[in-house]
Amino acid sequence: MDFECTCEEVILAYPHEIIEFPAVLIDVQQRKIIDQFRSFVRPKLNPILDPFCIRFTHITQSAVDNAPQFHEVVMAFQQWLITQGLGPGGHRFAFVTDGPHDLWKFFQHTCMVNDFEVPHDFRHFINIKKMFEMKYGHIEKGQGKPAIELMLQRVGIQFEGTKHCGLDDSINIAKIVIRMLEDNVELRINQRMTRVKNFTTIDSELINDLGRKDHAEWLKKLPLKLLSVKRDDFITETYLQCESCDEKEEQDR
Repeated sequence: MDFECTCEEVILAYPHEIIEFPAVLIDVQQRKIIDQFRSFVRPKLNPILDPFCIRFTHITQSAVDNAPQFHEVVMAFQQWLITQGLGPGGHRFAFVTDGPHDLWKFFQHTCMVNDFEVPHDFRHFINIKKMFEMKYGHIEKGQGKPAIELMLQRVGIQFEGTKHCGLDDSINIAKIVIRMLEDNVELRINQRMTRVKNFTTIDSELINDLGRKDHAEWLKKLPLKLLSVKRDDFITETYLQCESCDEKEEQDR
């Protein structure tokens, strides 16, 4: 998956909200894409898109004006997972992103803006860039090329579609995943989010202020911090323990 968000030209100094929520489903045995999900999202903090955002993401104002709210999109996505036979009682699955920011930063912040907790399934994922670099070497971003395009280039695959279109980026990430499966690279959960100790409430002042700080401030302010998942923790499934859950979620499980 690869989210697109509200933004201004100075990207780090902006409270990003997800406005495109795409995902493609890979069958790891067949090593191919078998389905896809996509929805635009109506932003709450900044409902009027900045002209830079429209140019950058190719998402129009009318697309978000007519889109469902974030919590509705998350519910629709979770229902889509169920129809695919994923989750409890079905096939195991993992979310894959090309870095930590889609889920840890953008998804978490958009959940905060919409006043609900990050669902447990979204709190652990495969950062494909980290696993890619372990196999194929370090990727140095630059020359106007995003990490997805550089990874594809490293393994001789052409980027297809429109850059910064969430669905197209997701499809190209899937191509990287499939190539790594073909090369017998072990793909596993390698990052997770867990609750910051002593974090109690999320107030409107924090939400408005969050994102208008530099990158280091994001690390301090987000309720769920980012951790690595070691191979042994993945194999023993200790990464699934509810350290990241609040008391209500713990009671519900």
